[in-house]
Amino acid sequence: MYNKEKMKQLLYEANHVDPMNDYAYFSKIKEIMTLLQSREDLNEFSQYMEHMTRDEYGILGSFIDEIDAKYVTRNFTEALKKLIKKYPLDLPKDYKDPQIEQVMLEAFEEELNRREKEATED
Repeated sequence: MYNKEKMKQLLYEANHVDPMNDYAYFSKIKEIMTLLQSREDLNEFSQYMEHMTRDEYGILGSFIDEIDAKYVTRNFTEALKKLIKKYPLDLPKDYKDPQIEQVMLEAFEEELNRREKEATED
């Protein structure tokens, strides 16, 4: 169940874990994921995303591919779009691979569109 203060604390802790300690970092990511287990959780998290720092956004990239697409909401995808625009990666112009956040955004939008199409067909 989502808790804004707990999320803020976990993102802070994940950002300050010893970079050489993968276990500690991914333990924090696992804790973060326990807060994002429903559509309601992601909707509330999307409000937090509106004010994320660059560091928090960097941590989001570590777990975005673990978010279950069935919980994704339009609010979440819109907040993610804003973050991608707000904090663009400084990559060389010849860099071809899309960032994970962009790939996941496209997958989430496809899932939302599929669900909306199914709902209108019923």
